[in-house]
Amino acid sequence: MKRTVISYAVQVVGTGVEVDIETDRNKPHKYRIFADARHPDINEIARHLDAGLGEAQRLGAKIDISEYFERMYVFIVTPIKYHSDQYSARER
Repeated sequence: MKRTVISYAVQVVGTGVEVDIETDRNKPHKYRIFADARHPDINEIARHLDAGLGEAQRLGAKIDISEYFERMYVFIVTPIKYHSDQYSARER
């Protein structure tokens, strides 16, 4: 479901990226994203998400977040396209 970004935080912590996204949904989205074959560099993951979420917030554009935790995936689609919007993650 597409949502408007109200606020967000992206931070590299150890071997993962902590992502907090507050949208027009009552419950905030909180994930720990890990490097994998699609995204081997956690710093690049953090840069892309920070840029994409910032652009969405600046433009008032909607993002799409889909969770598939049975396979430890989250899909975060922002206005800045990337080679894959699928991340290895768990909910925090």
